[in-house]
Amino acid sequence: MLYLSQVLGRPVRDIEGGRVGVVKDVIVRLGKDHPPVTGLVVRSGRQNFFLPRAHIAALNHTGAHLNSGAPARTEFTRREGEVLLARDVLDKQLIDVDGKRVVRVNDVQLIVAGGEWRVTGADVSLQGLWRRLAPVGLAKMQRPVEVIDWADVGYLATDAAGVHLKSSRSAADLLGDLPEAKAEDLFGRMEGEEKRDVAELLPYADDEAGGLMTTEFVTLPKDLTVGASLARLREMAETPNMIYYLYVVEEENSWKLSGVIALRSLILADPDAPLSDVMRHEFQFAHPKDSAREVSERIAEYNLLALPVVDDVGDIAGIVTVDDAMELLLPKGWRQRLPRVFG
Repeated sequence: MLYLSQVLGRPVRDIEGGRVGVVKDVIVRLGKDHPPVTGLVVRSGRQNFFLPRAHIAALNHTGAHLNSGAPARTEFTRREGEVLLARDVLDKQLIDVDGKRVVRVNDVQLIVAGGEWRVTGADVSLQGLWRRLAPVGLAKMQRPVEVIDWADVGYLATDAAGVHLKSSRSAADLLGDLPEAKAEDLFGRMEGEEKRDVAELLPYADDEAGGLMTTEFVTLPKDLTVGASLARLREMAETPNMIYYLYVVEEENSWKLSGVIALRSLILADPDAPLSDVMRHEFQFAHPKDSAREVSERIAEYNLLALPVVDDVGDIAGIVTVDDAMELLLPKGWRQRLPRVFG
């Protein structure tokens, strides 16, 4: 078994051990429950070239090993039905059909079967994110892993899929676009927290920050220590789609926003320090009624991955992610040319 994060950036070596580049991406072809790897995108200098599966003798945590000498450097061009796991899937939203929820993919599981590498699952656990972001020593620590069988996934990350669904925000958008009877039927089928989250988003217009935000984020009380905060994250049964920032509130069960800390900063901080000592006390935020375009421009101006949305009483109502901000700001043609921040 192998994870995508263990392959990306690893060297590609020819049959004599000579380095020919590094793994930039892994290509699969959709159409089967567990799609096969059809090749790699290899980066060498400033060039990306296509390496067919037939030229790969081994693929593991040390990189890719070829069954021949230096390959022909054919410029990579995506073919119909092909998906790039890093660019199109990693950190993107998928539908867990079995669990009836939208999840963010933190890593992709690959297994060799019958001599072919196949995508077998989407790691949606905090461990998947930890594996990619934590220092090497910490990343090897064992934590619970939640991998969704790829056969139970509704893949929505590519342009060809025709639908781009993003958690509760997109569910609210979808309901708003449907005929009233159909929207009421779908809303009636939702349950628990998902239904409450969608209900909170429905009142906002598309051109408002509230209409652009998602309600999936993590809050932690400011008197919690860094170590206790990390332990709590590891114990979470489900992790939100967006967990690059953590939002620090006044006390347990409060929504009153006091500060913000990046996940990487939390991982590297003194475990005994309280969050109030390591969080950012001054931070950018928006109001639910602020212009969606102006909020998106602020995210771009300050180079943020997400911006908290805070209501009149100082409670955090949601966050606007950079992906959603860029979709609003960039012309459609440019969206497809520029790399995704989370990809």
